Amino acid sequence: MAMCSPPGCGPTFSFEAGGRATLALSTIWHETEGSSKINFQRDLYFKDVLALGEVYAAVRIAPRIAFTYTFIIPTEDEDTGFITAPLQVGNVLFPANSIINWKTTTSVHRWEGEYFFLTGCNYRIGGYGLGELIVDDLRFTDTLGNQADRSDTKFLLGFGGSAEYGFSDNMFLRAKGAYTFLEDTTYGIYAEVSGRMFPDTNNGCQPQSACGSSDLFSGWRPYGEIGYRYRVVEWDRGNNNQGQSQKLFTQFHGPFAALGAIF
Repeated sequence: MAMCSPPGCGPTFSFEAGGRATLALSTIWHETEGSSKINFQRDLYFKDVLALGEVYAAVRIAPRIAFTYTFIIPTEDEDTGFITAPLQVGNVLFPANSIINWKTTTSVHRWEGEYFFLTGCNYRIGGYGLGELIVDDLRFTDTLGNQADRSDTKFLLGFGGSAEYGFSDNMFLRAKGAYTFLEDTTYGIYAEVSGRMFPDTNNGCQPQSACGSSDLFSGWRPYGEIGYRYRVVEWDRGNNNQGQSQKLFTQFHGPFAALGAIF
C-alpha cells in the first residue's frame, strides 16, 4: 500500500476483500404539485436510522488502478402510517388522508473504478467512476383496498475524484466523491471519507529473502477502517394519474467501520 515500496518488495497486482457495517441516518420525502410534502419518517414511520451490512471485493494494480464491487445486504422495513397528500406507487394512486400499510426490501450493487494519474511517495490523486444498481421491492396497501406491489430497479452512474494520503506505511486517509445521474434524477451526490490502519508496518512484505515470492498469501495484510459516507439524490417522478408533477428526495449519511485484508 505504500506509494514507494522497497525495491523488489510488495506485489504490483493484489486482491482485497472485507465486510463493512454502516449506520445510515435517512431522510425521505415526496412532493406532489399543489400538495403538502409527505415525510416518510414522520408520516409513514420509515426508519430514520438504518443498520446496513456490506461485503466487498477489489482488484488493485499498484500504484494507479483499482476496481471494487460492493453488495449491500437486503434490508427490510415495514409499518403503518397516514398521508396528508396523494402518493402514487406504480400505477396506483393513494389519495390524501389514507392510512397505508407498507413494506420495503432494498438491496444495492455498487461498482467503483479509480485511476490515479498523479502519484507520489505518500499521496495519490485521480479520477473516480461509480455505477450503482438499486433494487426495491415495495408493497403498499390502504384501508380502502388499494394495493400496489412493485419491483423497482434503478441504475445510477457517477463521475468524480479520489485521493489518498499516507501518514506512514500503515496509516492512510482516503476521500472520494462523485456527481450521480441517470434514471430521471434531478441531481445526486455521493461522497466518502475514511481512515485505514494496518497492524504491521512492513508494507505487506516478508523478510527480505521472501520479497517477491510468488506465493499469493505471502504478503497478506489485514486492516481496519472507519469513515463517514454521505449521499443525496432527488428524483423527478413525472406526473401522477391526476396530472400533477412529483419529486422524491432521498438522503442517507452516517459512519461506517470495516475489516478486510489485502493479499
